[in-house]
Amino acid sequence: MNKLNYFIAVLFIGLIPLSSCSDDEDDLTTTDTEQEESSDDSVVSDDEDYADWTEATHSNDAELNYDVVFDQSQVLRFDIEISSDDWQTMQNDLAENLGYSGGNRPGGGGIASSSDFDPVWVPCLFKFNDTEWYHVGIRFKGNSSLQAAYQSGNNKLSFKLDFDEFEDDYPAIKNQRFYGFKQLNLNNNYDDASLMREKVAADLFRSFGVPASQTTFCVVYVDHGNGPQYYGVYTLVEEVDDTVIETQFIDDSGNLYKPDGDAASFAYGTFDTDEFFPKTNEDETDFSDLRSLYDVLHSSERTTDIETWKNNLEAVFNVDAFLKWLAANTVMQNWDTY
Repeated sequence: MNKLNYFIAVLFIGLIPLSSCSDDEDDLTTTDTEQEESSDDSVVSDDEDYADWTEATHSNDAELNYDVVFDQSQVLRFDIEISSDDWQTMQNDLAENLGYSGGNRPGGGGIASSSDFDPVWVPCLFKFNDTEWYHVGIRFKGNSSLQAAYQSGNNKLSFKLDFDEFEDDYPAIKNQRFYGFKQLNLNNNYDDASLMREKVAADLFRSFGVPASQTTFCVVYVDHGNGPQYYGVYTLVEEVDDTVIETQFIDDSGNLYKPDGDAASFAYGTFDTDEFFPKTNEDETDFSDLRSLYDVLHSSERTTDIETWKNNLEAVFNVDAFLKWLAANTVMQNWDTY
């Protein structure tokens, strides 16, 4: 995926007001009826002790705590425990999708089999400030950056966290959150010797009035069976479709897309709904907002009736916001990096 086009599509496509969806705000303890409804065949039992669970730290009722999660005064520490079997599952998934033809991974060379896949989720134990979060979903993340890091033999790969990914398996953690956040990203700062570009760029975008994820620095330790291992300095990045559109846009009910392929260029003749993946309103999206943008961009009025073309464009596209983003992006010399 081209991050530049992702950013454009996420922030500036005219949004269709659709009914917004949110998770039910349930208590930690589920009723017998709820447990019965969670499975067609049997009741899901969950007798574990979740001793560290509090409303402020784990509950879906908690307010988003940016001061704690994106603390700007210190480097945070996160400890992640993954069973050896689940860690091997993650490695096998990478090998199957990004594996080498006729060679072992470390320094092996060769061609990856695929760069466009969704890595497998596994559960982990997530620790922060002597507090545990339970059965948190974790997977590798990235597209070209994941492929490039993996091919080079770099073990410092980016992760995505989803704190209620496994709530169906463990109903007592239904709607588990991390100080109000459902998903977060641990980005490995690939190809950035300074480890600072994503953090600084995000801060600059927001200071220019351009929506951008909150970020902060953290160190990550991963234990996958042999004790905690230091994985390095990461950038903690807010998830766009979790909280960015909720907190930085006037209306968060519209469509968010992840583009991939030629369609993301918005060039003439490239419109293809198979190359835009809805990240919100998945069951209601009809792509008419994207179709409208393509039609206006490539209308003959662009050269025959400029004023009409401008008015039509501004009706479906936030031109002012796009120009502000373009100016900031150009000044920073961002070429699909941050």
